[in-house]
Amino acid sequence: SRANYLYQEAAAASARVLEILEEPPGPPDGSQDVPAGPLDLEFDAVSFGYGSDLFHRITLRIPAGTRVGIVGRTGAGKSTLASLIPRLRDARSGAVRVGGVDVRELRLAGLRKAVALVGQQDAFFGGTIRENLDSTGILARVALDLPADTPVRQLSEGERQRLSLARALLREPRVLVLDEATSALDAETESRVLDAIPDGITAVVITHRERPLERCEEVYRLEEGRLVKTR
Repeated sequence: SRANYLYQEAAAASARVLEILEEPPGPPDGSQDVPAGPLDLEFDAVSFGYGSDLFHRITLRIPAGTRVGIVGRTGAGKSTLASLIPRLRDARSGAVRVGGVDVRELRLAGLRKAVALVGQQDAFFGGTIRENLDSTGILARVALDLPADTPVRQLSEGERQRLSLARALLREPRVLVLDEATSALDAETESRVLDAIPDGITAVVITHRERPLERCEEVYRLEEGRLVKTR
């Protein structure tokens, strides 16, 4: 009886493991190239959720080269909304468009080269700043005045955030998504970092602080699954 019980447990567990292993490693790739030039963003009746909708029929158009701020309480879905742009997740319904093209139709490599997402606590390889970045010019632009041979493990949270932004800018993205990316910086350094973002980049700024919003043309609040314009 005990052997039969263990067999039933193992069979159930094996079925679940195989189900996970058979999942595709990522979203299906598209076939179109990202359009040339400055890129606008559009959320067209976008819904997403885990079981029930986290947000429902979000509609927003961000013209190329503008900055839009998004605020809201913790857990409102701001980071999830941002993750739909580089297709870290796909919308349940509706469409997210970059340069007028549904992101699901774009080649992932090209999309993720054009769109840079900087989070609050991005991951780094081991080693030094140089090994993670290898560009002192970009370091200077984001106020990271540390020797390039400094080990990453010795960096403070604020220094790691600046390195994350430097790494993103080094890719010369046309769309930049900042998800609480300056939350650990003091006011002066935050201003210098935000000033380092080149003109012409379409930016989505998710933050709970006022200073980054001062540089945004429009500000929206995500609450109860809907996007409400506040400025």
